[in-house]
Amino acid sequence: MKSRRLMVLITLAMLARATATLAECPAKIRATIPLPFVKAQAVGVVSKVAYVYSDEAAFALDIRHPDTPELIAQGPGLSAGVKDILAIGDLLIVSGPSGLSLLDHAEPGVLVPTPVYNSTVPMTDLEATGNRLYVTTITAEWIHGLVTFDMSDPRNPILLGQYTFPSYQMAYQPVALGDKGLVLNAFGNIISYDVRDPNLPITMAKVQLPNFKAAAYMASSGNSVMCSSSLYGQISLYAYDWRDLAKPVLTGSTIVEGPSGSATMFADNLSVFMPNLSKNLGRVYRLRSDGLWALTSMIDLPKPPATSGVQRASSKEGLLVYACCGQVMLINLGHCPADLDCSYGLDINDFIAFQTAFVLGDATADCDENGSLTIDDFVCFQTAFAAGC
Repeated sequence: MKSRRLMVLITLAMLARATATLAECPAKIRATIPLPFVKAQAVGVVSKVAYVYSDEAAFALDIRHPDTPELIAQGPGLSAGVKDILAIGDLLIVSGPSGLSLLDHAEPGVLVPTPVYNSTVPMTDLEATGNRLYVTTITAEWIHGLVTFDMSDPRNPILLGQYTFPSYQMAYQPVALGDKGLVLNAFGNIISYDVRDPNLPITMAKVQLPNFKAAAYMASSGNSVMCSSSLYGQISLYAYDWRDLAKPVLTGSTIVEGPSGSATMFADNLSVFMPNLSKNLGRVYRLRSDGLWALTSMIDLPKPPATSGVQRASSKEGLLVYACCGQVMLINLGHCPADLDCSYGLDINDFIAFQTAFVLGDATADCDENGSLTIDDFVCFQTAFAAGC
């Protein structure tokens, strides 16, 4: 009898401990690195090295150990400027006023990219899917365009097509949907296109953001397209399921901040980081499976040496590299599907936490988010664990 009672108490204690660790993981600042710059131009991450370009200088940081990052290279800023950086394999594609350039991770000390495609029109935002690279362009007259490349050999991009949008239409932040679709931020309107013919994109759907006046930002995760917008300082977040190119479905929306807020948004998976420089505060929101946005963390941002500055960020394997105002911050936004014990790393304890949640019937074990616990959740969790954070 005593032995049975002891086993029950031990089991209850283990379950209580596991349940306590199965809550949404809070965001965590792993490190803050002061660097001599004010306005960040672009941030890119490849093979655990973060490249940061600013008006004043360029830097390479070894972030294999996020708590103790190491500055491994520093050089002058590029006079022509950098607009965006995108990792393709072990290479980084860089866009700028003169076209596309390339950085090879095998030479992390080399901060000046090698030109691979020259353009008379400044190239801005980058997006890749499969062997395709999509690049937005903008002229001095604010005429926007879209250029598509075959990147089978990133060192030798092949032009597949180019398109100029009507003079009244903007095009930013391309998001690829499968192998034939693309969503573009049209500054208040989010528009999806069929881009199978790169010379003639076909408009499939247009969404007008309800609360829009001054700023709009866009990111994606899987089939979800996430947007933020500002209306007289009131900031709103939206999420759309865009698996059907012609029929986007609003899956979540919320007002996240009142007057004097900031719609600046950086995403990692289904979490977004919204820094507000005027308040030295960053908020982290998580898009839940029920379509609601949940405020999961509030981060005190160190007061920057400048009162204003251009912000840039890049996410890789669950770590957000955020650059602004003379500092680079490494931040875990707190959502890694397989990190169930919130240790910001994957180990045997995550398997124990998953099995405990499954036995308890806890929704945390519903890895495929279909509302029920089955063997498919074990497969889903193992896949997520193998993918890493």
